[in-house]
Amino acid sequence: MSRAPGEERHPNSIKKIYMGDRIFRPENERYLSHWINVGNEFHFLVVRAEEGPNEILLHNLRIPDLLRVLSNKYLRSLPRRAFVTEPKVVLPHLHWPVLRRVFREILWLGRPQAEKTYANPYKFPSAMPLEMGQERKQAAAFIFSNKISMTKGELYTLRRQVASSATNVEVFGSGWNRPLGQRLAMVVKETGIALVNPMTLRNGARNLNAAPQKYLGVAGDKICTLRDYKVCIVIENSLESVTEKIFDAWVAGCIPVYVGPDLASLDFPSSLFIQAAPELDSVLHSLDLALRMNHEQYKKELDNWLPNSKAIEFWSWKIGMNRVINPQ
Repeated sequence: MSRAPGEERHPNSIKKIYMGDRIFRPENERYLSHWINVGNEFHFLVVRAEEGPNEILLHNLRIPDLLRVLSNKYLRSLPRRAFVTEPKVVLPHLHWPVLRRVFREILWLGRPQAEKTYANPYKFPSAMPLEMGQERKQAAAFIFSNKISMTKGELYTLRRQVASSATNVEVFGSGWNRPLGQRLAMVVKETGIALVNPMTLRNGARNLNAAPQKYLGVAGDKICTLRDYKVCIVIENSLESVTEKIFDAWVAGCIPVYVGPDLASLDFPSSLFIQAAPELDSVLHSLDLALRMNHEQYKKELDNWLPNSKAIEFWSWKIGMNRVINPQ
């Protein structure tokens, strides 16, 4: 593939963006297709380094792409920006101060504590509010893969603690029945990743062999699964950023027990979530409070707020993505 599909349909003046080499790997075909569609929406092309890009916009600043930019004289001459959707517990090299010197602007999506907050763009349903659906379970849904990180700030350990301790939580996701040997192999791999920034290395292998009290396999459609429950436990990857998880809970009509950045700082109504501290006892206490809430009353308040809220205006996919592609 020497040229991004669809290029012949656009004028020569269209913006050409280099998003790194990894996007063109065969295993990333769906990822490339996604950004081609985004380009069609916002009038830019995703191109290779040799196709004459006029701007660099790296996603999550992957190390091989960083090295390619720094080693290529032509790429170094271009305006360089980046946007980050993963937390530093996933990509610990994001701690490197040099990144701020190499890139004119780094957009930290979903981070209230950043100098300027950018949304993690979310595709809200076209019709809201959603119907109540069937009678909901007096239990909490917990939909997460069982991940491991050896970087300071990770909340994957807390997820394992909650999944293995709470009897009124039903767990969905991959990796929860993974053999101990495979989990140990993941620890070794993640330790190697964490060592790119040794100052942040921590023991993220606690409760490594934890098993959920109630494990129901991998969820098919996440929103449809959540709509069976009154409560949803939302534990972010870290305390750094707000992701799609809180919106999934709201769109599904669940009461979220939330561990992550302070949602009040984003002007979300405090009556529509229960914010827990990143500790097992706090999550279990908050879960008990959520299960005792009047769900019907909660759902009415949610339906009055969400469809016309500033959250839709700020976090919706088209508006949020436009701020990333075309910053003011």
